[in-house]
Amino acid sequence: MYGKNGAVNPKVKFFKALLKKLKDPTAAVATVSAILLLVAVGGVFACIFLEAPHAVAYVFYGVSALFLGYFIYVAVYGWLKVRPRFYGWAEKHRFARKFVGDLTFRTMIFAAVGMFINVGYATFNAVYGIIIASHYGLIATSIWYCAVAIYYIILSVTRAVIIARTRNVNVSEKLTPLQQNAQKIKIYRATGTLLLILTVALIAILWTMVQYPSMGFRFEGLLIFVAAAFTCYKTAFAVHNLIRVRGITDYAVRAVRNINFTDALVSVLALQTALLAAYSDGVDFTWLTALVGTAVCVVSAYMGVYMIVNGFKKFRRQKETSAEPPAVTEETVTDASFEQ
Repeated sequence: MYGKNGAVNPKVKFFKALLKKLKDPTAAVATVSAILLLVAVGGVFACIFLEAPHAVAYVFYGVSALFLGYFIYVAVYGWLKVRPRFYGWAEKHRFARKFVGDLTFRTMIFAAVGMFINVGYATFNAVYGIIIASHYGLIATSIWYCAVAIYYIILSVTRAVIIARTRNVNVSEKLTPLQQNAQKIKIYRATGTLLLILTVALIAILWTMVQYPSMGFRFEGLLIFVAAAFTCYKTAFAVHNLIRVRGITDYAVRAVRNINFTDALVSVLALQTALLAAYSDGVDFTWLTALVGTAVCVVSAYMGVYMIVNGFKKFRRQKETSAEPPAVTEETVTDASFEQ
């Protein structure tokens, strides 16, 4: 560690300086880490296309995982550094201030984005299913695509209903806070009913996949890796929000978070079927698709029933609370005697 005359070894000094740079990354370090991550991911794809030896592929997998972990650390570190300035900037702009400070508004914005994505995906599946049936006569395949389209249409309608009704409640000047909360409980309860309808559509999709094993979600080429990464992020984010929502009293936000969680479970089912189709080497895994799909349908149905039952209980409890007469205290008795 120490060189001659007790001086610090230059190699040790360089290593400590490097660790300090990595611990407190600058913009240059963040840029280099992003470039190295892209190079490593490119190496992974090159190994896949060129069918490189397993040893080389595993090295690229490990290096890309290492760079990805560090890049996530850099992103979190950078966000913590710029967050105060971001909040200061947001305070000066009306939309940004509302987006940052209003949980309901922020949730509905993300719900609207998800709704438009669902509409696009549903339209694609519906048009593709009609083309396959009319031009190629593949009725079973057409049924599959139409079932997926129906599911995402119902999902889009569910999100649209939540957004529209929540906006009407929030902008209404005639409703008291207690009445607004009651209306949001009704939204929450109605979402449970729509979730049960979604479950029926999901059962139809699952039945099609089990009856026709060739049917199912497909991601061609590199899209399967993109889908895997997005599904992992989507599921982790949905679970995180589902845990956080337990302490939120806004039932419209709860409704959106529950729908997002169910949507994430369907994405897991889609990824599972796509991975099996791509890497099962002809082995029949229909039983696994049926097992995972049944579990997703059960969770979806349970959440729908729970939202309906819990919504009725919360609404009745609030109604009973608002109907209770005010408590009689010594102060109110004194006031009444004075008035007499």
